[in-house]
Amino acid sequence: MVRQNKVVIVEASPLISAGVEKLLEETEYEVAAVFTDLRKAMERLSVIKPNVLILNPLQLEFTRRLSLHDALPICSRSRSAVLA
Repeated sequence: MVRQNKVVIVEASPLISAGVEKLLEETEYEVAAVFTDLRKAMERLSVIKPNVLILNPLQLEFTRRLSLHDALPICSRSRSAVLA
């Protein structure tokens, strides 16, 4: 299977991020990076250029959660979904 979609996971819990990685193993999604800290992830997103960003919304302050769509153009595709 050719993996065409790069995924970045931002999750503080190693257990949850490992579970998400395991779920994506047999799919078209390649986990390009896992971050426990949103600031570190934001520094690297422009280099990694993921197609999908899986972000625990608790990593954001409440006011920033409302403007999450402003950060999504960092991903290389225009389609996006926000799940909270």
